[in-house]
Amino acid sequence: MNPNSDPASQKKYKRTLITLAALFMLPIIIAYVGWWQGWFNQLSKTNHGKLLNPVITFEQAKFMDSKGLVPLKSFKNLWWIIYISADKDCQLSCQANAYLINQVRTAQAKETDRVDRLMVHVGNGFSEASKSYVREHFEVHFFTKLSQQSLLSKNKIYLMDPHGNIMLEYDAVKDEKEAVKKGGDLVKDLKKLLKISQIG
Repeated sequence: MNPNSDPASQKKYKRTLITLAALFMLPIIIAYVGWWQGWFNQLSKTNHGKLLNPVITFEQAKFMDSKGLVPLKSFKNLWWIIYISADKDCQLSCQANAYLINQVRTAQAKETDRVDRLMVHVGNGFSEASKSYVREHFEVHFFTKLSQQSLLSKNKIYLMDPHGNIMLEYDAVKDEKEAVKKGGDLVKDLKKLLKISQIG
């Protein structure tokens, strides 16, 4: 049927389009309103990481690559576990955190595809040798560096939602033993976020 055939059909066609648009936008609207109105305040009582209030936005994080600031669209509408390091050669402590963020993602089981990992250097970037090692041994494939104006801190791990809101902060670990011990806390927080969120 041609929706332009008569006024009644046109109205019905427009109502259908509006309904479909509303259904598509509703989860996104709920997620935003929930964060800003404090619907998810139970996280502040039960989470293991430091709840950032207000959140650090993607624009405030200022991730960079060789071309300049990295756009949000490069982050593929996923949840991200982000490790900030000052060690360009990614020695043992850095490797323990690479191991940690990879294990936290793997522990999300059927939700794994909603999550990825990012390693960020506070200086000029990780060396090519260290990136190659981390890719091979810890399956982390995304690396950036930080602008000096970034609000993120070194030796921290962050959780970022698909809209670029960074809401939880954790201290980086010193070795794999500590990674195993503390990893469960990060796993629980991320599971909770994925469960209550319809985005990503």
